[in-house]
Amino acid sequence: MNIDNAQKSTASLAILGVFAASILVVPASADELDGPAGAAPEETPIQEADSGRDGWLDTIAVLGGISVQGSDTGITAGFEVERALSDSFGIGALVEYAAGDLESLMIAFPFTYRLNSWKFQIAPGYVDANRGGDFVTRFGTGYDFNVGNWMVTPNVKADVLAADDSRAILVYGVSFSTGF
Repeated sequence: MNIDNAQKSTASLAILGVFAASILVVPASADELDGPAGAAPEETPIQEADSGRDGWLDTIAVLGGISVQGSDTGITAGFEVERALSDSFGIGALVEYAAGDLESLMIAFPFTYRLNSWKFQIAPGYVDANRGGDFVTRFGTGYDFNVGNWMVTPNVKADVLAADDSRAILVYGVSFSTGF
């Protein structure tokens, strides 16, 4: 990767990060800000203006699993947060560390689509591995199981590196998440 491409890629990731952060902080709909039709904002009771969300994050998850690429393997652990934009769509941020042969640290911004209990993600990001840094796109799917106040999600993900899209790093894991 030459210097110009590296600078363009870094700028693109920075813009994506700012976009993701702005979506996480901005209310999910204008209804949260506007009161009933015809009411002035100062006349709107707080209960009517509240959408039921107490904070800017909806879920927090701890991730664990095994990463595999050819004969190389690694134990994977991470942390993810998500903001639901609707019942079907969400956006978040994740940090994940893989130990062993595939030692690396990944930072990504997952875009999530939910269909009933199925969860589908695409997450552009950056991985800093012992072989050097590279941009990555993660594709993943999982199935949510409700266990009390927790969501247990077995999942499988494929991390495609920008420099070498011929082979993906597969991550088999499970996440434990809870809502706020």
